[in-house]
Amino acid sequence: MSVELVVPSLGESVRTAIVAKWLKNVGDVVKVDEPLVSLDSDKATVEVPAPVAGRLVAQLAAVGDELPIGAPLAQIEAGAGAEVAAAEVTSPPASASEPTAAPGQPAKLGPAARSALAEAGVATTTVQPSGAGGRATREDVERAVAAASSAAAPPAVAAASPAAIAAAPVAAA
Repeated sequence: MSVELVVPSLGESVRTAIVAKWLKNVGDVVKVDEPLVSLDSDKATVEVPAPVAGRLVAQLAAVGDELPIGAPLAQIEAGAGAEVAAAEVTSPPASASEPTAAPGQPAKLGPAARSALAEAGVATTTVQPSGAGGRATREDVERAVAAASSAAAPPAVAAASPAAIAAAPVAAA
């Protein structure tokens, strides 16, 4: 029996989600509640679990596709791994090259990255995206924040000895 995986409801005002990353490939055996795909919305990033155990036989959306809530994502042939016959299915073609932001250009941000960037107060032009479709992830933002904080850190000052302090000239006020 084939079961269709659909884009779940992600909140009251959320109407669409973007396929961020496939966590399983066509032909993989999956368990119930095992994450299959990661979706980005304007409010959250979520992993969508398998509703049944079986074999993933089709990915109906490619990374970067924006889909409405309820749209089909995948087909799972229900049943135990070896007992499920693999269907002849073609998956969407992978893009030849994922677009990324050029150095000095603002990166496209997912919701988690956007909030981390706002908290850190770092410019989007300092983030080098590594996510699907050229999107910056929370980890990309954390690397940019670490690089910015290490560049802005003041040089270490050696502690002066009491004798050196006493010998130093005092400026007249």
